[in-house]
Amino acid sequence: MKIVIVDDEQIIRNGLQEMLSLYCQDVEVTGSCGSVKDAIATINQTKPDLVLLDIRIEGGSGFDVLAALGDRMPMVIFITAYEEYAIKAFKYSAIDYLVKPIDPDELEAAIEKAAGRLPKDDHSVLLQSLQNALSAPGLPDKLVLKTQDSIHVVKIENIIYCMSDGSYTHIITTDQKIVVSKLIKEYAEILKNHHFIRIHQSYLINMNKLVKYNKEGYVHLENAISLPVAARRKEQFLQELDRFFK
Repeated sequence: MKIVIVDDEQIIRNGLQEMLSLYCQDVEVTGSCGSVKDAIATINQTKPDLVLLDIRIEGGSGFDVLAALGDRMPMVIFITAYEEYAIKAFKYSAIDYLVKPIDPDELEAAIEKAAGRLPKDDHSVLLQSLQNALSAPGLPDKLVLKTQDSIHVVKIENIIYCMSDGSYTHIITTDQKIVVSKLIKEYAEILKNHHFIRIHQSYLINMNKLVKYNKEGYVHLENAISLPVAARRKEQFLQELDRFFK
């Protein structure tokens, strides 16, 4: 796999190159640069399979590189300092990212995922979803769900609930079920501001889809779905219920 590194700090570029040589097999760094202009030229010249792309670089941002290259842009793993809003956008769009300071194990895992990459057209969908999430004035209204062989872009308002299944999560919408290889706690964090609440270790529900709650400890959701509320989560659920319907 041919890789180009784009970061405005030379020390980070050097560190990434060293980590790639130590921890990642079958990779070749074909270029390393720190500006929008040099990134465009290097990517055009070396035609890498993957770009490790910092968001903040000399002459603009990583998104300027995306805009300039368009369909010629290869796979991307973004590099960023911890910026809550940007990272939230990455989670909505299912785009891979690394947070500085970069952990070698996380870099290795990201490169391994990229090696089994999706078709280029699908990656373009992810990049477009990221740009939409970043430009949204409020909370994004769509969530990208990446499965083993496809990409689903779903409206959050259509998700009824999420169910944990070990290291997988089943996302149940009004018209389909999608299984993704992420923990349910990740979706609990992403969706908490969309009125989703954890009622059980295994269940995360959309309060907008609630039909009723009975004294036996079950919630009834749209599509004739019934789920148990765990005893230890009952008080929190009832507080949320009272707050939601005020």
